Amino acid sequence: ALLGCANAEKRQESAQLYLKIGTGHLLKGNYPQALSALLTAEELDSEDPVIQNNLGLAYFVRKEHVLALKHIQHALDLNQKYSDARNNLGRLYIELARYDEAIAELTTVIKDLTYPNPEKAYVNLGLAYLKKSEPQRALDNFNKSIEANSRFCPGYNYAGQAFFQLQKYDAAIQSFESALKLCNNNYD
Repeated sequence: ALLGCANAEKRQESAQLYLKIGTGHLLKGNYPQALSALLTAEELDSEDPVIQNNLGLAYFVRKEHVLALKHIQHALDLNQKYSDARNNLGRLYIELARYDEAIAELTTVIKDLTYPNPEKAYVNLGLAYLKKSEPQRALDNFNKSIEANSRFCPGYNYAGQAFFQLQKYDAAIQSFESALKLCNNNYD
């Protein structure tokens, strides 16, 4: 029994290592390498919600939405309170034009006061409303994103799009200029 525990622990340690490698590749845009490492992590530990979520993201960026949905939902089955996975599910629903489902998921994320990136959830919620042709509701959420993190350039970019749809062109230009300034600073 002791040997079995040691083996299980070794598998989990290896899974975590492959998770870190895969996540690093994901962040750098090396999607094939990310997918490969995350699939290895999943082989070693299929019940880790972070591995499932990140595997879902790797499939999402490769436009494999059915597989992305499967893994992100599995992450949430493993941990219902995993707001990052729920935020990703909301974003995936937007991509699949399932806007009302996206809004429901993202509203749940925003209510989680422990979620460390509310600006992302607000941007996604705004994007769902923008796609539903509700630019004012979209703008309200983009503004909340900017309030949550004034350096989050997607908030300004999407706010510019909402202002444009509302035919508030001066405000749109201002938002786009802020987005350009912030996004360029992120890559210095």
